[in-house]
Amino acid sequence: MEELISVIVPIYMGEQWLARCIESIRKQSFHNIEIILVNDGSPDGSGKICDEFAAIDSRIKVVNKKNGGLSDARNAGLAAATGTCIMFVDEDDYIHPEMATILYQTMKKTGADIVVCDFMPVSDTETLEYPAIIQLSEPICFEGEEIMNQLYYRNLLTVVTWNKLYRKEVFAKHGYIKGRVHDDESAIHFILHACRKTAYIKEKLYYYVQREGSITSNRDWNYYNDG
Repeated sequence: MEELISVIVPIYMGEQWLARCIESIRKQSFHNIEIILVNDGSPDGSGKICDEFAAIDSRIKVVNKKNGGLSDARNAGLAAATGTCIMFVDEDDYIHPEMATILYQTMKKTGADIVVCDFMPVSDTETLEYPAIIQLSEPICFEGEEIMNQLYYRNLLTVVTWNKLYRKEVFAKHGYIKGRVHDDESAIHFILHACRKTAYIKEKLYYYVQREGSITSNRDWNYYNDG
C-alpha cells in the first residue's frame, strides 16, 4: 500500500503564481497525498486562492498563521503534516506530474531516507510541456560520511529544500531556523545527519522559476551572512 506524502507549500505574496503551483501538485500521478498550503500572513489574495482550492479538493489543508518567514512557514507545514513522507514546493514553482511517484518508487527501491532529483530553471514567462519519462536512471546512493560529503560534490542539489522526498522522521530533532534567509543551508546538515542513506536521480522533475523580486534576486549582506 502506498504511504501518504504530505506536500507542503509555504505561501507569502504568491497570488500571481499560486494556482499553477497547486494545480501541478493536484495533478500528480501519485494520488495518496495531502497538500498543506501554509498562508504565512500574506496580505495579498493568496489566502482566498488557498480557500478556493480547499473547497474543491479534500486533500488540501490550509494553515493560516501570522507572518514568520519561510523557515517558520515550513515548520508549520511539518507540524500539520500527517504523512510518513514529506515534499516541499515553493509557491512560484511547479512540478512534473510524475515527481511524487518517481521519488517514492526510488525511496522504496533504495531504502533511502531522502531522494533527490534534478531541477529545471525556467523563466517566469516560460510555458513548458512536461516531457515524457520513458526510462528512469539508476539512483546513486550514499551512506555514512558520504551523505554529508555531497554538500561538496553535489552542493546545490543537496542544499535546496524543494527537489526532494524526505522520510518525515529526519525532521524529528531539527526543523528550519526561524528568521534565516538561507533556511535550507542553515538546516540541511542537521537533516542529513539524521539519514542512514540518501539517493540521487538524474531526472529533472522540479521546475524552479526564476523571477524578479524573489529572495535570491535581492541579495544583501544578510543573505550572504546567513549562507
